[in-house]
Amino acid sequence: TESCIFIPPDEAINKQIKLEDWRSRLSSALTEGNFTLAFYPVYAANGDCLHQEAPARLILPDDSQLNAGVFMPYINRFGLGAALDVVVVKLALEKIAQSNQAVGVNLSSSILNNAPEMQNMACLLQKNKKLTQYLWVEIPEYGVFQNMQGFRTLCQSLTPLDVKVGIEHVGQEILHLGELHDLGLSFVKIDRSLIHAVDTATSNQLILRGLCTIVHLIGLTCIAEGVETKQEWLMLKSLGVD
Repeated sequence: TESCIFIPPDEAINKQIKLEDWRSRLSSALTEGNFTLAFYPVYAANGDCLHQEAPARLILPDDSQLNAGVFMPYINRFGLGAALDVVVVKLALEKIAQSNQAVGVNLSSSILNNAPEMQNMACLLQKNKKLTQYLWVEIPEYGVFQNMQGFRTLCQSLTPLDVKVGIEHVGQEILHLGELHDLGLSFVKIDRSLIHAVDTATSNQLILRGLCTIVHLIGLTCIAEGVETKQEWLMLKSLGVD
């Protein structure tokens, strides 16, 4: 079993972890490879596993792990998001090589503004072309629509390698999804704010039915985030979630 710990950001502040300590710790972790992945299955409506979603974990000196909710604010603050993205993709390819299972990773929106790291990622994938068909990558919705040109460049780099590219936390920009029809996307993941208690939330049911229609019209797979109950899942399937 993984040894994972979670320190809320406010508790971390109470422990007086200085910014420079975080900078040093994270820079060293990127250089020394002190990151790993956790794995959570994403299931299709028929029960098949589409892929293992794999968020990053920071390995501490005592071999315990911090989840992304703790260290990502500091990664972003120090402009290290794109460098971590390349590390995460490398770890995902290693997992694919070991297991022959599809793996999905969350990339930061900062990769869209970082041409050198995007090129590093493309080179890494080129060297592992036998594995790339099993890789799923996703970018947060807010990052995509803030930098459409960067996202287009990313898609042009990854989709020829059969990487499945998608958007996560979808919900705020529903009306603009049609603008993405020509990018070679594979999937969207709907934000959990629209999923929670959807079996009783009539307004969200209407939104999700329309969203699924749009997503399917442009040929994408529609995935729900944060499903917690059987009732939610049954309702989502009836609304068209894949």
